[in-house]
Amino acid sequence: MVTAYAASDATRFMINLSSFWLHLTAQQMENVSVFTQPFLDASLGYFDQNPISVEMTGFRKMAALNPAFAPVAAGFPDRIILQYGLGENKQGPITPDAKRDFDTVRLILSAAHPERNVTAAAHGASLLTHDHQKADFRDLLTDPVLENEKRPLRIETVMETAHVDLLRFQTSHSDKAPIYITAPMSGHFSTLVYPVIQNYLDAGHPVYVKDLKDASNVPLKDGPYGMDEQVETEMAFLKKVHEITGQRARHVAICQGGIPATIAGAVLGEQNAPHRPENFVFISGPGDISVTKSVVNTVGESLPDSHYRYNATTFVPFGKPGVWRYVRAGNDQVRDFMLGNPARHMIDHATLFNLITSGQSRWISHTPLTQKELLTALQRNDLEGLERDLLNQLLFRTEYYTSADMAAESYLEAIDGNFKGNFLANGTATYRGTPVDLKYITWPVLTVDAEKDNISSIGQTMGLLAHLPGSQDKRAIIVSGKGHFSWAGGTFHKIYSPQIHEWQQNPANSNIREFTPSMLDEARAIHAENMKKEADKIAAASPPSIRVHGLGFQMAA
Repeated sequence: MVTAYAASDATRFMINLSSFWLHLTAQQMENVSVFTQPFLDASLGYFDQNPISVEMTGFRKMAALNPAFAPVAAGFPDRIILQYGLGENKQGPITPDAKRDFDTVRLILSAAHPERNVTAAAHGASLLTHDHQKADFRDLLTDPVLENEKRPLRIETVMETAHVDLLRFQTSHSDKAPIYITAPMSGHFSTLVYPVIQNYLDAGHPVYVKDLKDASNVPLKDGPYGMDEQVETEMAFLKKVHEITGQRARHVAICQGGIPATIAGAVLGEQNAPHRPENFVFISGPGDISVTKSVVNTVGESLPDSHYRYNATTFVPFGKPGVWRYVRAGNDQVRDFMLGNPARHMIDHATLFNLITSGQSRWISHTPLTQKELLTALQRNDLEGLERDLLNQLLFRTEYYTSADMAAESYLEAIDGNFKGNFLANGTATYRGTPVDLKYITWPVLTVDAEKDNISSIGQTMGLLAHLPGSQDKRAIIVSGKGHFSWAGGTFHKIYSPQIHEWQQNPANSNIREFTPSMLDEARAIHAENMKKEADKIAAASPPSIRVHGLGFQMAA
C-alpha cells in the first residue's frame, strides 16, 4: 500500500526533478544569451519598458464561497497581477511584517531575460519542496559578547532520550540563572527558536533547550511519544538542569510546548520537587481556547477525529529508521500553517520571484542555499538593498520549510486535548491517568499573546492565568500588531525581551501589567475587532473580473 506520506514524498521528488531540468534550461538559455541578447533587448526588451499586465480579481470572494476555505478567506489576496515586462514597479521590503498590505500579489516576468523567469520558477519550486536538512546550531548562533569581549560558545548534549535531547548552550561567562526552553512541537525543529536562544546568551544566561527529533528517524521499538511522555521529559530535563546548575530553571515554553510544560509544572509543584521551575513564561500557546477562537480551533472543531486519524496522519515508509511509525508528516503540517494565511506566503514567494527576474539573482544556486551559506553571505559589506532583502527572505523561508515529522500520538492528542477539549482550562488534564491540579503552580507566571495571532488567537495564552489560583504573581503581555511568530522577530527582542528578562530576574518589581479577569474581556474585544476587519475585507472584496492593461489599451471581462 502506498501511504499518504510516501505519495507526498513522491510528489516532492517529481517537483524537484522538474525544478532541476528548469535550472538546466535556464543555464542553457543564459549560455547562448551572449549571441541573442542584442536581439532580445531590441525586441522583447520593449515590454520591459512598456509592460503588459493581466489583472484578476475576486479571489477573496470566491474563497469565501468554498466551505473548505471560508474560515481563512480574508487571508487570501483579493487581486493577482501577472505582469510581462519589468516596468517601473518598485518592490518594497520583503521581511515578513504584520502591517504589510496583503491585498495584491504581483508576479513580474522579465521580457528581455527569459532565463531569469525559468530560474525564478525553478527556485521557488525547489524551495517549497526541497527536503531541507536541520541546520547546525553553530551555523545559526554567534559567539556572544560579554563584558566587551567575544566569548566562545559551547554547545553540547547533556541528556539523551529516544525522542528528544537536552542541549546546553553557554560560554565561560554564562553566569546568570539557567534558562530552559521548551521549543514548539508543531512540525519545526528547535532551530526555529535560535533568535530566542541568542537573546538569552547575549544576556549572559546558560540556555538549555528541548530538542525534538524527527519522528521518522526514531525506530518503532522506542515506543510512543504522546502527552504523558512529553510531560515526563519536561520533568526529567528540569531535574537535569537543577543537577547541573544547583538552581531552579526559569522555564520558557512556546506554542504547543506550553501544554506539557504546564502539566509538568503542576505535577512537580504537587510533589514540592526541588527542581520545579523558578518562574514560567508561556508564549503564543493554547492555554484556554474558550477565550477566543482562532482558525485552528474553528477548523479543528468542524472536523471529526476520524479525519485527523485517517487523513492527516500516516505511516513512515521503508527507507527510514522509523519505518511503520505512525506520524504527522512535517511538510503537511507546514502546508496547513501556510493555508492559515495564504496571502502572506504567496506575496513573499512572488516578491522573491520578482527579485530574481529583476536581476537580483547572483546568490541563487541550483539547489536551495543552506542557512549557513545565507548567513555567511549576509555578513558581506557589498550587498545592495534588494540583495539583502532577498537573502533575508531566503533565510526565513529555508528555516520555515525545514520540517520534522511528529509522532502521530503527539499530534492527535494535541488536537483532541489542546484545540478541541481545552483540557487545561476544563480541569480534565491527566498525567499517567492521574488528574492534574493547576493550583500547585505557585511560582510567578508570565504569558505573551500576539495581537494578530491566527493560530493561538489573542487571549488564549493569557487565559491560562485564570486557572492558576496558586500563583501569586501573574502577568500578561500583548505584542502589538504581530502574529504567531512574533517571538522570532527583531521587534520582539528589542522591545519585549528586555521586559521579560527583567520580570524573570525580579517578578515582583516588574512594570509588566498584572493579570486581572478584565484583561480577558479586553482580549475578546481586540479579537472581535480583528474578526470584524476580516469580515470587512471579504465584504469589500472585488467581484471576479479579468482586465488586461498595456500597449495603450485596456480590456475587461
